[in-house]
Amino acid sequence: MKKTVLITGASRGIGFAIAKSLQPEFENMILVAKHKDTLDKAALQLKSTKIYKYVVDLEDEKEVLKFAKEINKKFKSLDVLVNNAGVYIGKRFDKQPLSEIIKMLNLNLRAHLILTHELLNLLKKGENSQIVNISSCAVSVNFYGEAVYSATKSAISSFSNVLRKELNSEGIRITAIEPFGVDTYPTPQPDYLLNPMEIGEVVKYVIKRPPFVQIDVVELSHIKQWRGTKPDWIE
Repeated sequence: MKKTVLITGASRGIGFAIAKSLQPEFENMILVAKHKDTLDKAALQLKSTKIYKYVVDLEDEKEVLKFAKEINKKFKSLDVLVNNAGVYIGKRFDKQPLSEIIKMLNLNLRAHLILTHELLNLLKKGENSQIVNISSCAVSVNFYGEAVYSATKSAISSFSNVLRKELNSEGIRITAIEPFGVDTYPTPQPDYLLNPMEIGEVVKYVIKRPPFVQIDVVELSHIKQWRGTKPDWIE
């Protein structure tokens, strides 16, 4: 059976790192990103047997549903779904425009739920299928200026926990990855952040465990990660 993985937000940062780490493990890689130019560049750097590129605005429900319908028609099964796409906007809640709140809700949470829901039938037909949700240590570390971001990531981790109880009996494993500070955005402390490839290697480790091994949550950070109460870059 040809093994297939689908990765959202695959053109840069954590998503691209995951794709690079997983490419030796899969014959089919479905890469999803918002911008065609960056997706094309990312795909050129991968050497998987077959790359399928999809430009999708995951903030748009209609686009997500259209994409999921196309995947259901094109593929007979799906072995791994990596819900990675997301956005970080750090700002005090009372200073955050409603547009930014909606953006994070749509991209960090809503798209994950819709896509998982619409692709579950394919996952049930896969080989030792797994869902990997990229969450954040913001779930447990409550940082000033991250009320909405933390809320979306907490929801993703809770979603993973319940889904695990519902789907383990059908042979589908669900893991939440909760990194603490990854070097994907310009920040004042790049030397104190994880390289995205570290996340990619963790995901690779998770998906290569034997079918009977369920890894619930992985938390990781740079050993020098700043853990103060208010980041300098928050207004």
